[in-house]
Amino acid sequence: PITFAYNITPDPGGWLAPVWSVGNVVTLSHSINYAQSTQYTVTVISAEDVDGNPLAAGTPVSVSVRVNQDNDDAEETVSNGDMSRGSSDLELTEDFANHGGEQEIGMRFSNINVPPGATITSAYVEFVADESQSGQTDLVFWGENVDSAGGFNWPDYDISNRPKTTASVNWNNVPAWTTGETHQSPDISSVIQEIVNRGGWASGNDMAIIVTGTG
Repeated sequence: PITFAYNITPDPGGWLAPVWSVGNVVTLSHSINYAQSTQYTVTVISAEDVDGNPLAAGTPVSVSVRVNQDNDDAEETVSNGDMSRGSSDLELTEDFANHGGEQEIGMRFSNINVPPGATITSAYVEFVADESQSGQTDLVFWGENVDSAGGFNWPDYDISNRPKTTASVNWNNVPAWTTGETHQSPDISSVIQEIVNRGGWASGNDMAIIVTGTG
């Protein structure tokens, strides 16, 4: 998604296109196996984003991804593991009328164009309220601790059985929501950082966020 002009010294040829930049670091590959004892210096002359706009060294790159498939979000009833994927909304987190009470919520975001080991400076989940609600609500945001998250399925406990990240972020005393309002979660960069630091993470992988809590 980023275009570079660059110099390499010494330049033995065979270099392929750079694939990403994180701060001042450019990841390159080449078509010939050179001696690993040789040190190559890469100097970025210029860089442009996908729209052709110039990027200064260290310019942050913003990535925005929506839930867009039927199996990208789901609700699981805590008491019996029953899964729901057909609802028109997500209840954060209790739904006594339809699903028997407290729930775990799963949301998957596909094709995340963030390279492995990138520094995550901020991250959040944005919600649009489809109904007005108030009352004490305390939430916890986790990530699914895998290299690339799969879609949510019908077997019981498909959310709670997924491994969670060590990092988590609390959103306590969530304010009252009014229909149509947009609300952002607290910064969950620590959760995202743990996932992109995994050895098997690659740009284009899928990521799942799990929400637990009460209210």
